[in-house]
Amino acid sequence: MVKKGKKSSTKTCLCSTCSAELSDNSNSICCDSCNNWHHGSCVNLSAENISFLGSSNNLFWKCNSCISIKVTPLKTLEAKIDSVLFKLEEPRTEIQPAQPSKPIEVLQNNKYDHHYRVRISGISESKEKSFIDRQFADKEKVDEVFRKLNVNCPIIETNRRGKFIEDRQRKLIATFSSPWDARLVISSAIQKKLFETDKILITTDLSPSDLATERKLLSKRYELISNGVPKETLKIRYLKLYQGNKEVNVD
Repeated sequence: MVKKGKKSSTKTCLCSTCSAELSDNSNSICCDSCNNWHHGSCVNLSAENISFLGSSNNLFWKCNSCISIKVTPLKTLEAKIDSVLFKLEEPRTEIQPAQPSKPIEVLQNNKYDHHYRVRISGISESKEKSFIDRQFADKEKVDEVFRKLNVNCPIIETNRRGKFIEDRQRKLIATFSSPWDARLVISSAIQKKLFETDKILITTDLSPSDLATERKLLSKRYELISNGVPKETLKIRYLKLYQGNKEVNVD
């Protein structure tokens, strides 16, 4: 509420505009926001203006300092409102379904990521001479195993690891478009006890570092066999080479 007219307080009061003392009979007005007093002449208000403001119970008056404080946030708010209204007026587009974070073609280029692959042991190798024919036969055998597991996980490709040698069964590698498919296949093989029933073991493929370690172990095993060590005594378990129950030093 506007405090106007003559100052009744005996305490010295200064005009917040000109810093001069306000006398008791001076024509002055008090800001309803900061409660600082001003000469009417300093804020361009006549005695009639001040009298009119003070006569009303519904009018408030603020000094220029308080008005400037409020103007900047108000302009900012108006700008934000205009921005929101503009966006609401824009034509709406149909919401598209979320896309996979990694497209299939990227996964195919990234097929050496072991999280997308499983390693299958126990599937007999085709006797076909052609690489394409052997790969096709492997795909059919893997599909048959997956039907037995009752899983529907599309395979990007299948291949055997290592050089083809007759009468030697290599591990089969199946690559999927998602690591979740690889985990589902492994989990289903464990639940259905595939190894106990069909002697087929499905595990996560080795990482590049573990694969390098395995190749080193296989090379050492081949060296020992060439030097007369009985083949049946040499086993690779958990990325370690054993002769009987004794671990062989590979380094």
